[in-house]
Amino acid sequence: MMSRRVAALLCFGWLVPSAAHATIVIAMPEAELVRAADAIFVGTVLEVAAHLDEGGRIMTQAHIQVTRAVRGVKRNAVVTLEYPGGRLANGLAAFVDGTPKLAVGDRVFGFAERHAATLRPLGLRYGVLRVHGDGRGDEFVTRDTDGLVLVDRTGKPQSEGITQVRGVALEVLVKRVESHLRALGVVPGDDGVAR
Repeated sequence: MMSRRVAALLCFGWLVPSAAHATIVIAMPEAELVRAADAIFVGTVLEVAAHLDEGGRIMTQAHIQVTRAVRGVKRNAVVTLEYPGGRLANGLAAFVDGTPKLAVGDRVFGFAERHAATLRPLGLRYGVLRVHGDGRGDEFVTRDTDGLVLVDRTGKPQSEGITQVRGVALEVLVKRVESHLRALGVVPGDDGVAR
């Protein structure tokens, strides 16, 4: 589970944009991202809709069918990934730089934390990677960091080598993540709990 301090820092990034209209997030190295994630999965977006939460904030919920369960979710389950911003049916909108831009049919590789009945992406867009095909049946994963200022835990800019995932074969990324989980004593799979 993610510490309250890390959660507070990630939430802080949602609320404090930099002067360049970007959101500041802690860009965790892959092993740390895996450790912090309550749920890790590959899935397909079925529906995306915005709503007002109890505090009157506009939030978007993406309902995602899990096609590959790596940790904390079941294969074929539909999970709800929630993030700030979006456009309500009445046209009222709120935009938050660095949030995922998801549409029905998108394939994603998600790293998320549990928040009540929903999941929230770790580091906003940082924790929601795109899965794309090459037209020949192979799938690749790319991290889009547009709208994010990536920093380490001290607030210094994070190195691109740590944050970049561009055109990595899906199977290679899954194997790396599973290796990180095993190092934590967690058996990868449908429920992602230690055995």
